[in-house]
Amino acid sequence: MKRRFSVKHLRTQWQSIQTSLWFVPTVLVIAAGISAFIMVEVDHGIQDDEFSVPNWIFGGSADGARTLLSTIAGSLVTIVGVLFSITIVVLQQAASQFTPRVMGNFIRQTGTQLTLGIYLATFLYALLVLRTVRGEDAQAEEFIPRLAIAMALILATACLGFLVYFIHHMATSLQASSVLASVNREFRADVGPLYPEQVGKSASDHDRSLESFREEYMPVPTYRVIAENSGYMLSVDDDMLMAWVPDTTGVAVLPQIGDFVVRGSPIIEIAGIRDLPDEKRHAIAGCVELGSERSRYQDPLFSIRQLVDIALKALSPGINDPTTANNAISVLGDCIAMLSSKQFPDRVRRLAREEDDDQRGDVHVWTNRPPYAEYVDSAFAEIRRAGLSHVAVTEHLVTIVGAVGDSITTRERAEPLHQVLTDVLHDLESANFDERDEQRVRDAVDVARRRLLSQGSSGQFGPA
Repeated sequence: MKRRFSVKHLRTQWQSIQTSLWFVPTVLVIAAGISAFIMVEVDHGIQDDEFSVPNWIFGGSADGARTLLSTIAGSLVTIVGVLFSITIVVLQQAASQFTPRVMGNFIRQTGTQLTLGIYLATFLYALLVLRTVRGEDAQAEEFIPRLAIAMALILATACLGFLVYFIHHMATSLQASSVLASVNREFRADVGPLYPEQVGKSASDHDRSLESFREEYMPVPTYRVIAENSGYMLSVDDDMLMAWVPDTTGVAVLPQIGDFVVRGSPIIEIAGIRDLPDEKRHAIAGCVELGSERSRYQDPLFSIRQLVDIALKALSPGINDPTTANNAISVLGDCIAMLSSKQFPDRVRRLAREEDDDQRGDVHVWTNRPPYAEYVDSAFAEIRRAGLSHVAVTEHLVTIVGAVGDSITTRERAEPLHQVLTDVLHDLESANFDERDEQRVRDAVDVARRRLLSQGSSGQFGPA
């Protein structure tokens, strides 16, 4: 069966390619190969025109040109091996010190990709130019590509600069503050339209549950499409879904972006049908794109997960770095504050089969998206429990929750923040804090609660 590739599927694949370690080096290597042929042809044209190239560009003999290009190529191969070794060591260090989930952040760094790419590109360029050098003892006319050799010298000089930059970049990128700032930048850059905003139009059923959606739009019988593969859910292609789904009143996409889908588990429910041809069933299953690892695109919870893992690793007995945990909590507060003022898309979406506004042919789609309360719980719950042995961490978490309250716009958004503070007070009963430390936390909770209540009494979203 042929698989349909839509624009959304191709966009996801393109984003994956752009953030891989091999894409930029491959582009630079190809550019270097083309540049080598162009520069050699330019040198051929200059020699045929009997134009004299100044000696300051390159005044050596054919043997000198071979020696120079061979030295450049040989030394660069050695340095490339060192660079790859440093990269692997840094990835291992990041995985052990922070979390394996931040390894992708290091691989996606443009500086790392450019450094590896420029070294590989210069190596190939030197080899391609070297093969064209001919001395006086050759059967053909002597040829020394002086301009091409000068370009090789320029590239080799650039490699020295990139080497210094690479060492500095790797040293600074392992700092906890740099890792946290990188995750925060990616969160802010990719949060964009939250899923399922890109699926159809709102049906004004903001938080309708799956059960109530089934009652209205999915009369029995209901056909379940099962997953043909396993993996993390990356995206839903609504265009392809509507192209293959038969006439129906409702469709429910069961997994949530970022969930791991087990092979054979139901992923899509379609109302009003009992069976589907194999071709349609395979095509509909392919509308839910799965991958071997979670992607930061359309999945803000993945960035939250990275920050939480960094904080938990910092609080582990082997690391015991509460300062890094506090820094991670601060960044988490910044991320949640950004979501606090953001309008979440409705779960129920309306997709029109026709170009007109007549809703008789429309299909209502229920999408599983995390509510705001789930973001808050994912950000603070595990750290709250892990920080029971660190009064400074618990106090800082409470302070950040109060600071997030400055960004809330509705009473609904304040409730999960109040719940975090309530859970902190409940945890104090089992914490090993002395009386003074316990009072510090209670005072911080009182301040945070007043901060949340002041938002309600200020008229931002009504009285508390």
